[in-house]
Formats: sequence, C-alpha cells, structure tokens
Amino acid sequence: LWIRTAFVAHDAGHAQISADRRTSRLIALVHANLLLGMNEAWWNDKHVRHHANPNHIDKDPDVGVGALVWTQKQAERREGFARWLTRNQARLFFPMLLLEGIALKIYGLQFLRRQPLRERAVSALL
Repeated sequence: LWIRTAFVAHDAGHAQISADRRTSRLIALVHANLLLGMNEAWWNDKHVRHHANPNHIDKDPDVGVGALVWTQKQAERREGFARWLTRNQARLFFPMLLLEGIALKIYGLQFLRRQPLRERAVSALL
C-alpha cells in the first residue's frame, strides 16, 4: 500500500493524474505529506533536478555524496566508519533501504526549514 501511495504522489508530481497544476499539487500533498509523512516540496525539487541531469555526478541529487558512494573519487575521500560502510555497501544496500523512509522524512524537514513561511504552513498542516 505504501508503494502505491508513493507512486500516486510521484505521478501527481509529474502532472500525470490531472492537467490542472493545483489539483496535481493537492493530490501530491495529500499522498506524500499526509499519507506518507514525506515532504512533497522537497521530493519534487529533488526529483525535477534528477530528471534534468540523470546520473550526472555533480548535478543529480540522487547520486551525490551520502551514505552510498557512486564513484572511486567519492570512495577515496571516506575515512573511519564511512570508509568501512563504503567497502561494505554492496552487502549492506538492502538493509540500509530499511532506513530510507526515515531519511526521506529528515531530508524533507531540513528542506522545509529553508522554505518560505507559506510553504512551511502548508506542509505543517498536513
């Protein structure tokens, strides 16, 4: 059920459900913010940048530096626990996915702190 809800939010973010922008945003807000607890504005911003530059290491937020590394250069900069995580990321990938729902909520809250008051109010109400 969570995956279907996420796909409705995704498709609404791409205006695939309604041609009306306001209706699409409302559908996305209800499904992302209210039902999933994930910030729609953050996700849409990130997802649009991903589609504009898919897999471009400097521009696609989905392959930027985070828990996982995507290039040898990123891996070489790691130290301590992050270096161990990098060496074991293939084995730990699926267990780490269990934490992704929490990460999406945290990233959304961090994004929201930088948004105008109106956007914060809309998200807070949902």
